[in-house]
Parts: sequence; C-alpha cells; structure tokens
Amino acid sequence: MKENIEIVRNIFIILFSIISLAAFSSGNDLIFKMFSSAGTNTYIIGKGKEAVIIDAGGNTKQMLDYIKQNGLTIQYIILTHGHDDHFKELPKLTPVLKCKTAIHQYDFKSLAYVKIYKADLLLKGGEVLELCGLKFEIIHTPGHTGGGICIKVGNKLFSGDTLFFETIGNTVSKSSSYEKLIASIKEKLLILDDKTEVYPGHGGSTTIGHERTFNGFLK
Repeated sequence: MKENIEIVRNIFIILFSIISLAAFSSGNDLIFKMFSSAGTNTYIIGKGKEAVIIDAGGNTKQMLDYIKQNGLTIQYIILTHGHDDHFKELPKLTPVLKCKTAIHQYDFKSLAYVKIYKADLLLKGGEVLELCGLKFEIIHTPGHTGGGICIKVGNKLFSGDTLFFETIGNTVSKSSSYEKLIASIKEKLLILDDKTEVYPGHGGSTTIGHERTFNGFLK
C-alpha cells in the first residue's frame, strides 16, 4: 500500500512539473526555462528579451546556447544560497553574459570557493527587485544556510534548498539551524497562497498547499 502511494506521488510531481512549466512559459512574452545538472536546478525567468538567472549550478553550454538562440539579455544572476553546487558556474557565466550577481550578505564569502570576491548586490531580505518587467521579492529564509533566500515572482516561488517536494533542506553545514529552517518555512512561506507554485533547487516542483498538507516536517 505504501509503495502504491509513493508511486502515485511520484507521478503527481512529474505531471505537475510539466504542466506548471508549460503554463508558465505560455503567458504572453514571459520567459521560463529550467536546466538541471547533477540534480541541481537552474532557472531562467524574464519577459520579452530580458531575463534573470536563478542559481548557477550547471548545464552552462546548454544555457548559453538557449540565451543566444533566443537573443536574451541577462540582467542578474541571483543566488539562493552559498553552496557551491548552486554557484560553481558563475566564473563561466558572468564574463560572457556581462551581468550582475546578487547573493545574501551572510553567504557572500562562500563565493571565494570559485575565486569570486565581490558581488554587485548584497541582499538582506525584504527587497523587491524590479527587473525585466517583473518583480522579484527576496525572502530571507535562514536555516539551510545563514543567508538562504527564496525568490517570489508573481505566483511562483523559487525556494532554493529551503523547501522541496514533501521535504526540507538539510541542516548539516556550519551555518545551518533546523529550528531556524522550520521557522522560516512556517512563518514566511506557509503564509503564502496555497496555489503558489514552488520551484526548488533540486527535484520537481510542488505547491505551498501541497506542502502544508503532506510535508511531515511541517506538522
């Protein structure tokens, strides 16, 4: 019985991801594309011919090809947190794209891992960045790391490693805190509308309503 439930849930997450991505991509001149490398998701979101990259974990050639083929200008790369699987491709991207980089001030020093010692914008949380015709709401969600953030764009939430399909980010790094992570999710994410679509740093998408109902860590 438990195996059947797990199969059904896996089918649900795959179907929801496909439907959500298709719906998001079809709205007027909205741009939305996900790239995945070694299990880490990178997103391009924008409007018209301008866009923002969320995280920089891999598939750089595919991503650059997509950007070139569609004639896109990237304004910013916004990093959800300071773990190298989410920013390791920065040195390959920023010189080519000539774009700016944003990361939370508490995770900024992690970029030294790839010999990057400055960022164009150090985030605190609470900012609303108006980029490429969209509003990017920065939500500071410490727990997985001290400077972890989620990014809300309309009805879409890019949750980094804070919230996943029926689970949460790990709390094994030096700046991690399980208590802070749970508080971040309950106090800052679960207050969002149930229909808010969640696009995490790993795995498939989900919704706030689904996590409120089925995520055992949030009971």
